[in-house]
Order: sequence, then C-alpha cells, then structure tokens
Amino acid sequence: MEIPHYNVVIATPGHSMLAGYVRSLLVTVHFLEQAGLTWNFLTEYSSLVAHAREMTIGGTGYQDPSNSKPAHGTFTYDKIMWIDSDIIWEFDDFMRLYEAPEEVVSGCYMMANGEVTIYPQPLQSGMSMQEIMALKDKFTVRGVGFGFLAVKTGVFEKMSRPWFSQVEVEVTGENGEPDYKFPLMGEDLSWCEKVHRMGIDIWVDPLVRVTHHKMTKLEWPH
Repeated sequence: MEIPHYNVVIATPGHSMLAGYVRSLLVTVHFLEQAGLTWNFLTEYSSLVAHAREMTIGGTGYQDPSNSKPAHGTFTYDKIMWIDSDIIWEFDDFMRLYEAPEEVVSGCYMMANGEVTIYPQPLQSGMSMQEIMALKDKFTVRGVGFGFLAVKTGVFEKMSRPWFSQVEVEVTGENGEPDYKFPLMGEDLSWCEKVHRMGIDIWVDPLVRVTHHKMTKLEWPH
C-alpha cells in the first residue's frame, strides 16, 4: 500500500491554541490548497515540553526509539513546519520558510524580556530586536526557538531518538581550554546543538518576523 506524501507537515504541540494562531492556520491551509500543496497537521500534549514535541511527530515520547522517521514513516514529506500555538503569522512568512533551500531555517519572534529567540552561541542571551531588524540576509546560529521553524525531510531521520533529550555543552575557562560541561536549558536548544554536531547549519531569516502572543502581543515595529 502506497503511503501518502505531504508537501508540508504543520507540527503544533500543546492542549490549547490562541485565536490568532487558529486564524493564521486557517488562512495558511486555504492558500496551501489553492496553490495545490498538500499538508498534514500533527499535535500532542504533555506537561513536559520535550515530551510534547517528541510525541507530536513521534507518536509517543519513548516508544520505539530506534525509529527516527517522523510518524513512524506512515507518510513522507518535504518539510515539517513547527509553529507554537501562541504564534500569529502571515502566509507570506510561512511560504518564505517553506520555500527556503536550507535544511533548517527559523523565523524570528520575541520573548517578554525583549530578546529574540535567536542564539548565536550556546549559554548566551538571545539577540535583540534591534539587532534582528538591522539585518536583511540569512545567517547561521547555534540555536533557535521552535516557535516558527522549518525542517527539511532527512534531518530528523538522521538523528537518534529521543530527538529532544537534553544535551550538555562545554564551558571554556580563561585559558581557552574546556573547564566543565553545563546542560542546555530548553529542548529546542538541545535539538539545535545535536543538529550542529551533525554538521547541519541552523539558519535564520531576519525578514520573517512573527507575533508572539503572551500576556500581550509581542509585535515588531512597522
């Protein structure tokens, strides 16, 4: 029996969705269908974010860890588009990441402290809004948040499971030599570190700027 193929799989972990997210999703799937692009939607919930992400594309957190095919290979796909349920976006932003040639490419969104979830180096703060808005071209970093991220087919398949388990990074001393190891906080940054160690670049498109809706809308200046 031939398995289905989807141009894009939208992956959104969680148990509830912001109204703005739902509007963005409905507009997106409408235009995807108009463009003749096939899509699938995956979501699962766990009180642990790492488990929720693992379950969303893997079925369960730890079942069959030897199978690194998303959805256990029940379908094939071109890209997985990770979108958190508190993100609001435009269809053009979605397509800019979908059509990007890079294996891993992220858009930009802000946290409540004003930082953007773009991390040039492990264990460092995120970039500022001003830094992002001054850039026009894509650039590589060591880590990004998973709020608005496109991953090409083949990346997850090359990784060992659990995909979102925590990793440690080396901290160097004043002499430049490794001093100690420290765990990366955040399942998304651990995933990015694993991908980096595999030799895959993590790209950021600074022109893809989406809204992050927490207590208030964290929007970009016009």
